[in-house]
Amino acid sequence: MAARSHVQDPNDRRLRPVYDYLDNANNKMAIQQADRVLKKHRDLHCAKVLKAIGLQRLGRQDEALGLARDVAALEPTDDNSLQALTILYREMHRPELVMKLYESAVRKFPANEDHQAHLFMAYVRIGEYKKMQHAAMALYKVTPKNPYYFWAVMSVVMQVASYTHSYTHSYTHSYTATHTATHTATHTATQLHTQLHTQLHTQLHSYTHSYNNNNNRHSPLSGGDVTTTLVPGYVHPEAT
Repeated sequence: MAARSHVQDPNDRRLRPVYDYLDNANNKMAIQQADRVLKKHRDLHCAKVLKAIGLQRLGRQDEALGLARDVAALEPTDDNSLQALTILYREMHRPELVMKLYESAVRKFPANEDHQAHLFMAYVRIGEYKKMQHAAMALYKVTPKNPYYFWAVMSVVMQVASYTHSYTHSYTHSYTATHTATHTATHTATQLHTQLHTQLHTQLHSYTHSYNNNNNRHSPLSGGDVTTTLVPGYVHPEAT
């Protein structure tokens, strides 16, 4: 039994130098060591992902993403590949790819507690509250533990809170937009009124001045000028 407890996965032993180089930030050596492993073991998916992590940390993101896509397309289910891809996607700030990764794993092994738990956490990171609820209930059915049930309850609470926040924000935005539109319309109407009043004043003054110059007489109706007579309430500028 003692000897059996020290049995190690051969792939872990092969990949250990790559992990060590990555942990020590020696990314170039990590890539070279991963290539050595892949020459002998072409189907060792985790080695490809570890190489991708090294490429990502050297700023070669396109190459890293290409390798990751090749492995993800195979829908891996081994823990080493899944964990390595998760690390890579987090460093790329692509949490939605982690979600897709574990959705595939759960489809293949729906009774796997670890895969279900990782899928729930992937939903948490992107705020998919409804999917969180379904994942938590599926996890509780697989392994009926109280924390998983509480995860489902928490997911429902988050859905309600999210809906309330969205409704409040929408109402506030609508009110603000209406208030702004009303204010803009009022301001525009005031400007138009001012412009029309100025134009009317200018035109009437010009007409009066021209009329008085040409006829050199006052209106026979009131003894005042034409503007005062024809426009009730009008005060000639010269009278102010």
